[in-house]
Amino acid sequence: ETFQRSHPVLIIRSRPGPGADESCRPPRLYSPVNYLRKCSGGTISEDSRRRASLVCFINRNAEHRIFKQNRLKPRQVQRHVFWCSGGLSVIRKVGDRLRQGDTTAQEILSMHLEKILVTDQAIGSFVSQQIDAALLEAKQIDKKLSAGLDPGPLAGIPFGIKDNICVSNVPSTAGSRILETHYPPFDSHVVSALKASGAIILGKTNLDEFGMGSTTENSAFRVTRNPWDRRRVPGGSSGGSAAAVAQHQCIAALGSDTGGSIRQPASFCGVVGLKPTFGLLSRHGLMSYASSFDCIGPVTSSVEDAAIVLSVMSKPAQQIDSTVQMALSSLYHEHLPDIERLRTWPLLGRRFAIVKETIGRINHVSLNHPWLDFTFILLKGPEWTYQS
Repeated sequence: ETFQRSHPVLIIRSRPGPGADESCRPPRLYSPVNYLRKCSGGTISEDSRRRASLVCFINRNAEHRIFKQNRLKPRQVQRHVFWCSGGLSVIRKVGDRLRQGDTTAQEILSMHLEKILVTDQAIGSFVSQQIDAALLEAKQIDKKLSAGLDPGPLAGIPFGIKDNICVSNVPSTAGSRILETHYPPFDSHVVSALKASGAIILGKTNLDEFGMGSTTENSAFRVTRNPWDRRRVPGGSSGGSAAAVAQHQCIAALGSDTGGSIRQPASFCGVVGLKPTFGLLSRHGLMSYASSFDCIGPVTSSVEDAAIVLSVMSKPAQQIDSTVQMALSSLYHEHLPDIERLRTWPLLGRRFAIVKETIGRINHVSLNHPWLDFTFILLKGPEWTYQS
């Protein structure tokens, strides 16, 4: 932690630009000691070496756990991924901490970049990362906050962008080798809206090639796995975005939905995915699959976060496609009831049916989980019920 504060995520080198010799190679990972040696010309102080060695030790333990993933016990799932209970907005909480001076945009970014370093080799959420640009943007946001300015409602929030949505001078491949060297010279409308609101673009997330799939196994670059159980798929085609949010690699992400490509992976990974009404958000900068069905939408950890991101992106300025919206949109998150102040519990005492085939063997399912505080029935037989 001490090392991260003084050297915010200096252990990843971002992918070189289109004119570099190794433009098609994945990001290179540096150990902290080697990175310090590289930056200091070969001399490292004892204090820096000690702190770097501590981070190396932590990373080695994390990598050990990652590479042991094939030894998971049957039906064992991952418990370190995001649990979407409580209904609290991560965007709101991070924004409050930033404005109160409890943290900085660089610290938030460092935490998520470190999470990517430790977990993404096993999960495969991202196909490219824009580390240098993200660090620069985080510094600019911290300067604005220090000067008393408000960078926007999404200030300091790290985003993953599905790789079929264009980001200026960033590889946008749609999961295909055909577009491996495609660097759009412009931002899609929704990405421009995010940047104008202070969001930090962390990288591009994996997808089935050209969005044509439902498992995120059909990317030309890598297979994405479900963070809850790495032997299972995260859904698709926005599986990279859903897995990244579930694994805490970013706070929110964008996906695209033609026939379920946001909603299905969100349900597989236990996060919130929203397909907006067609015409609400501009498709400008989205690689077309079926133009009369394609929609861009947010993937977040709560309904309130999805509403906040939707409100930011649904501004009508400069829309230049068939989804032009003439009227100003509502601030959707302002109409949500505050779940922390609900005086009634409408589900308390209700009975629910759960199809047993959707949850696997009954002896591997915990029936006394805290959120199962109501009566429910497992469809195992007409005479069998379970009272929580």
